[in-house]
Amino acid sequence: MSNSISTLLLRNLSGVFGENDPARRRAAIDEIFHEDAVFYDPQGGIFRGRDEIDRIAGVIKAAHPDFEYQPLFPPEELGDAGRVRWVSGTPGKPPAYAGTDFIVARNGRIASLYLFFDNLANESRKENRIDHVILTVSDFKRSVAFYAEALKPLEITTLPDYEGKDGHPDLKGFGIGKSHFFWLKEGKPDPQAVHVGFVAKDHSEVDAFYKAALAAGGKSKKPPQARPEYYPGYYATWVLDPDGHDIEVVNKS
Repeated sequence: MSNSISTLLLRNLSGVFGENDPARRRAAIDEIFHEDAVFYDPQGGIFRGRDEIDRIAGVIKAAHPDFEYQPLFPPEELGDAGRVRWVSGTPGKPPAYAGTDFIVARNGRIASLYLFFDNLANESRKENRIDHVILTVSDFKRSVAFYAEALKPLEITTLPDYEGKDGHPDLKGFGIGKSHFFWLKEGKPDPQAVHVGFVAKDHSEVDAFYKAALAAGGKSKKPPQARPEYYPGYYATWVLDPDGHDIEVVNKS
């Protein structure tokens, strides 16, 4: 069976090094690795052949059985090679470490796999380089009430207001802790020009947001659902706010 470079990279993350069940892990290895494949681990050395790759993958997974891998970006392909950058950790908690998998494929299977560990602090910054978003709404009071309820399941709460001066409008801030990253201002909205996506820690947060948003006056665009065509592990919902802005909440696992 021939697989694309992207498929090999993602299946290696989830089906090999992210798999707790030994039988399923070995089945995945037999399917996506060549018999003479080589895995280069910067900490553990060089592992040749399916048996050795199976053994070290089991050792790595046993050290952190609750850890899950999450791609930071879609895989990148170049000829017979490709890479995917990822973070790993316990779901619902900050990532414990970050890395990049680089593979060379031959006839639809992995011939060699190279693991690079990355600086976690740098990867966190790369994952989200947007500091804040300001959304224009037609009815300030109505929209503040909507988002205050809809964002509760994501642990995003209202924060102190910004009182406009020197030509700057009044703003209502939302965020986590002391960090403001989502603001509302009153004016003439343009819903067709804006799409906002919030991060959920797990599927239950996506589901809870959907229910809270509808209860607060939002309209359903798409109920919670898996979207594997984006990439494996994409689970999201889409709701229209009182002005018709397209608001997404997504969990990527």
